Parts: sequence; structure tokens; C-alpha cells
Amino acid sequence: MKLDRSGDRGSRLAFCAAGGEVSKPELFAPLALAADLVIAADSGCDHLLRMGVTPRLLVGDLDSVSPEALSTARERGVRVVAYPAEKDLTDAEIVLQKAQEMGAATTVLIGAFGGRVDHTLANLLLLASPAFRRTDLRLLDELQEARLVRGEVRLLTRPGEVISLIPVGGTAHGVTTHGLHYPLRDAALETGPALGVSNVATGEEARVEVVSGSVIITRIFSGGFDARRYLVELGCTEG
Repeated sequence: MKLDRSGDRGSRLAFCAAGGEVSKPELFAPLALAADLVIAADSGCDHLLRMGVTPRLLVGDLDSVSPEALSTARERGVRVVAYPAEKDLTDAEIVLQKAQEMGAATTVLIGAFGGRVDHTLANLLLLASPAFRRTDLRLLDELQEARLVRGEVRLLTRPGEVISLIPVGGTAHGVTTHGLHYPLRDAALETGPALGVSNVATGEEARVEVVSGSVIITRIFSGGFDARRYLVELGCTEG
């Protein structure tokens, strides 16, 4: 499959891998192969090589990438940009910045969850960073997805998928849902209370609209991550 960009350079898809937990990297190989850009952050390079994909760029302080993966990357001509260990950005933030600088309009990041809770929380909050306002940023693992709603988001769902809406940066106003078991109509979601947690998809499509503010939407995939279905959601076509 490939992304149907219809000649629009602004719709480039980036697939990025950070060094968090990825137990089945091969599940994401179709996504990486469909992407215009593939970038690794530190030991995210190990994840990519395990799925049979070579990144174009490897960034980070290189403290967790295996010596074997680093050697392979260099042998294959991967551009390696090393950063000092003492820096103001995490490796995940660096890889997302690089994807945006290289023209990505949609960026999928794996390896953002697991292990240290501070890293997981920081990566989730990157979704709401003003630095990525122009990017459709999605964090994935084998079971779930997190992304940001500003305006409207449409999801291809399966009945029973668990969908949660979590406001960030203050109260989100005018929250309306379609295709969820517990409907919201022009609701206000406040940071803290769990009003938007553990909703359920009722059909094959769900939509969430937000008039003002920002909401992180999480989805637990029914049956786990399905690359082909997800590629359709990204606007990819056979080719």
C-alpha cells in the first residue's frame, strides 16, 4: 500500500520509532514501508531493524541503541545525528521535530510507552505541544493509540473498542461525539474528572468534535493493532 497524496507534498507520512517497549515490531512493518520518511530515535533503530526496515535518519544521544544496530545503520548509510546526553529535549521529542522539519504532515510514533512513567507521560503530553500544532501526531503500540483532537477527529472503529477522551491544558468546550455508547453533546470536559474515560464504539466509525481546547483521545484496538485497517484510516490505497 502507499499513501495517496494526490501530488500534495504537505501530506507526507513519517514513521518514527523511539526506544520504549515494542514487543512485536513486525506488526508495524507495513506502516513503515508505506511511509515517506522513516526515522529512529536511539534504540528505536533496534525496533526498525527487527522489522526489516532501515531508517533514513537516526537521532538521539545513542545511549540505548545496541552496538550491533548502530553498526548496521552506519554500514547501510543511515545518517546518524548524535546529541549530548545533557540536553533539553528527549530523544522522542527530537525525532518528532526532525519528522516535522522534513515535511511530515502525519507522524506515527511507536516506542513511546512502557517502562518509565515519566517518559510515557512526557510523550503523551507532546501530543498537545504547540510545536506540533501543524502535525497529525499519533502514538501507537500493539494494543492502543493516542492522538490529539483539535477541531474534529474521525476514527475507523470496531464495535466494542474502548475510546477515552482526556482534556489537556484546561477545560475543553463544545465536545460532541458520534458513534460512541455514552454520547456527549456540546459538553465541557475539565482536566481531572474522568467523565470522558472508557467510552465504547458502537459501530465502524466514531467522530469527536471539540469547539475549543485540546483533548487527547485514546483507543484500545479490538483484537490488537491491524496495520492494513490502520493504513486505510491514514488514507492509504493499494499500489
